[in-house]
Amino acid sequence: MGFASLVSAVVLACGVSVLAASNTAASDVIVNFGASGAASMLSNGAGMTSTIETSHVYTGETAGLEQVFAGAQYAGGGWPNPAPPSQGTTFITLPGPVNLSTRSSLDFWIYDTEGNNTYYVTLYDTKGDRVSAWTQRGTKDTWYQVVLPLNAATFNNNPSGTLDFAEVDKIGIGQWWPGTYYISSITAPLAATSTAASSTTAATTSSKVTSSTTPSTVTSTTTKATTSSSTAKTTSSTSTGSSASKTTLPRTGSGPLPYVLGALLILTGAIGIRSSRRIENIS
Repeated sequence: MGFASLVSAVVLACGVSVLAASNTAASDVIVNFGASGAASMLSNGAGMTSTIETSHVYTGETAGLEQVFAGAQYAGGGWPNPAPPSQGTTFITLPGPVNLSTRSSLDFWIYDTEGNNTYYVTLYDTKGDRVSAWTQRGTKDTWYQVVLPLNAATFNNNPSGTLDFAEVDKIGIGQWWPGTYYISSITAPLAATSTAASSTTAATTSSKVTSSTTPSTVTSTTTKATTSSSTAKTTSSTSTGSSASKTTLPRTGSGPLPYVLGALLILTGAIGIRSSRRIENIS
C-alpha cells in the first residue's frame, strides 16, 4: 500500500472525510458525522453537550450532530466564547489539517428548535490562531442551510493571530441561546477558479494518457540544396515510437513541373537532330 493510500485509510478510520493537500478529493465533505468514530472528534465548552444523532438527521444522511446547550445565555463578552472556557461551543477536531484556501464556502444544514437564531462558527489552524463569523439567521423548526464564504471579509470576528486557511485543523460551532440544535455534515465546495483549474488538469492528464497509448508521430524535414536553383533533394524522416522510415519526396511546391519541362526539352532536341539529318540526306 502506498503512502497516499495509507493516509486515506487512516483518515476514514478516524471518521472524517478530509480534503487532500492537492485539493483533488472526489467529495466536498470535510466532516461526515455518519462515519465510524465520528464521536471521537467532538469536545465541548461550558454548558454544551454534543452527541452523534441518527434519528433526527438531514435528508439523505444517516447521522448528524446534536447540540444541547443547557447553560445560560453567554454573558462574558456578547458571543459564544471560542477561547476557554468556550461556553456554548462544540469543537470538531480534524485528524489532519484541511486546505480550505481554494474552497468557496463552509456549508452545513442546521435545525434550530429554539428560535430564528444566528450561529457562531470558528476556524482554528495548526498554529493555534483562530477567527470567527456569525452566520445568517436560521428558521425555527426547519432545516436551514448555512453558507459562510471562506474569506477574511466573512471570518472577521474575534480574531487571534492570522488564520492560515490552508492549515485548518479544528472547527467550532457555538450557540447563543440555550436549546437543542441538529447539524448535518459539513462541506466546502471548490471555488470556481479551482474547479476550472481541475478541469484543465484533467484534460491535460487525459491527453497525456492518449499520447502514451498511441505514440505521437514526429516529422522532421531536411532539405539539401544542389547547384541548380530549380531542383532540390528533400528527405522526410518519420518516426513513430521506436520504428522509423525514410521517403524521398520532391521539394515542396515544385511538383512534377521540372520533370515535364525536362522531358519536353529532350524531346525538342531529339526532333531537331532528326530534322537536321533529314535535310542532310535530301541535299
